[in-house]
Amino acid sequence: MQSLLGKYGEVDIEKAIETLRFICDSSHIDIDKINAYSDRGKLYISEIGMPFNDTSSKAEKLAKYLIVPIGYNNKFNGRPLCASFMKDNNNTWTGVYIDTLKGLLNRFVEYADFTTTDVTTLVGGIQDDYNCLGYGYNDIVSNNNNSLLDADIFNISVAKEIEQVENTVIPDRIKLERGDKFIQTLYDRLLVKEKWNRDNYRYLADYINCLLRKISIDIDNNTLNGYIHSKDKQALCFNSGLIDKYMNDIYILIKDNTLSLLDSKSTLIDLGFNRECITNMPKPIRFWKDKSELIFDGALENFDLDNVNSLNHIIVERRYRLPKVYQDMKTDVVCSKIKMGITNALKMAEHNHYYCAPMYNFKRGNIQYLLPVYMDNSLEDTPEVVAIVGKDKGIYTVKTLLSLEDAYINARMICKPDNNWLTV
Repeated sequence: MQSLLGKYGEVDIEKAIETLRFICDSSHIDIDKINAYSDRGKLYISEIGMPFNDTSSKAEKLAKYLIVPIGYNNKFNGRPLCASFMKDNNNTWTGVYIDTLKGLLNRFVEYADFTTTDVTTLVGGIQDDYNCLGYGYNDIVSNNNNSLLDADIFNISVAKEIEQVENTVIPDRIKLERGDKFIQTLYDRLLVKEKWNRDNYRYLADYINCLLRKISIDIDNNTLNGYIHSKDKQALCFNSGLIDKYMNDIYILIKDNTLSLLDSKSTLIDLGFNRECITNMPKPIRFWKDKSELIFDGALENFDLDNVNSLNHIIVERRYRLPKVYQDMKTDVVCSKIKMGITNALKMAEHNHYYCAPMYNFKRGNIQYLLPVYMDNSLEDTPEVVAIVGKDKGIYTVKTLLSLEDAYINARMICKPDNNWLTV
């Protein structure tokens, strides 16, 4: 198959073409045209949501997101479309997502790990009808309206400040892999084994990684939640939310970017922890502000099943998450099955408030919900796929689709799922 934007990175061409056919203003997709037109602009975005004002090799190295123009317009609103790439853990650009420039930036805000509010300035500064023509933020804005906006540009000097590593413990810099020796040691100590050893301890590794991520967010927000620091901030101890075979809370210690199980409080004294903190050891980490958030209150009347952006995301962009039998079905057939599955889940939730499981959305910092989507299976069996549902301005919409296994891991962050359908 002919390369589509392959000069930028790895592209799922079939998914990209399907998205283009759905959203662009032309029935014929000219790949050569897209490849040539993409040379007319480039915008790099950092991991924390800051735009680069250049397209140098240094900017490329430090960037997390890349946007280029493609030469087609959105058939629904007539605005120019662009393609975006994201850098994976191997520093490889992968893609693509297709949307307007502002649409892609808004997507980054919603789904990416932006930790700065300055990205609001970026999105606000880019107008709906802007095209990604130019090289860097100021150049793009200038080419679209001949004026420069007073945006906080992410330049190399800022990048150097971010690259400076402090001695303070930053938990989410630690990434545990399945089969990690620490994870196996932790598993051996558990009172209730659950399904933690499944897939070479993947579930347990993902669980601890999520705790580390939440702690980092709470540290940034100066929120004390389930962890304590040593006086010099070079060591941290947190409650894992798990119980050992002696009915003790299992505490995990972080020192020099290494995890270990805490066996004795005397270890904390040796590391310079405050005695008062040691006397009142932290409770399990909370992902909610009020327990009422854990109960799903959605109903068909406050649910937007016809949201075009949501449908495009779950049916076109996330089609690969559906079982294979649905991946080649026509869009209208798949859409009908998903809508009916969600409608049935809402009906079941009316009779059982615990039917839909809560989960924590790291990117939005709030509780969302997992709804089983039965497309053909009986409600007495397991669902084919699971929908993540969130509320915006009082209206629920589908955010994305997950496999049953990934849904289980997301739900387990809050508590051990006891829903009949959420089993793996």
